[in-house]
Amino acid sequence: MIQISGKDQVSKTSVGSMLLQRVKDKSPSLRVEWTSPRESMAMTGQKYVRYSPGEKLAVKGAIKDERQTYLRALLADFSKKALIANWFIAYVGDEKIGNGTMTFHLIFTPKNDTTYKTLDCWIDANGMPNQVKLAENNGDTITIMLSRLQSNSPIRKAEFKVKIPRGTKTRKF
Repeated sequence: MIQISGKDQVSKTSVGSMLLQRVKDKSPSLRVEWTSPRESMAMTGQKYVRYSPGEKLAVKGAIKDERQTYLRALLADFSKKALIANWFIAYVGDEKIGNGTMTFHLIFTPKNDTTYKTLDCWIDANGMPNQVKLAENNGDTITIMLSRLQSNSPIRKAEFKVKIPRGTKTRKF
């Protein structure tokens, strides 16, 4: 479940599934399939596509500007070396989150200027993130709550492609 809220907008909640594949020394691949509201989004390398069947609209583009940094933050290199180089890290404490899972609550603050202030992560005893909250500089927040996590499951490359039906309007950015 993803919740987006901010001082200038009404809170919005989306529910769906997500696939994330990270391969050493390659850009990660991401696929999100929302069921409410119905929408698909995929990112491979620096390219993305978002398809909204209700609007019969597909948006394609490259991830290259700061407005899309929340994707980069969520998919960042979380190796020990990258964490130390790019983030100030604070341990808040042990916390039970909404689904009843005990987690370690960490706050990551970027060392470089970005459009976001902090990235909160709630990580379970297996090292899996169960909840992530991104606070942007403009006061908006994005909270992602994860459930039914599977680690190291095989994912076919084709699962990261969004099928766009004929007759769909396409915009390129």
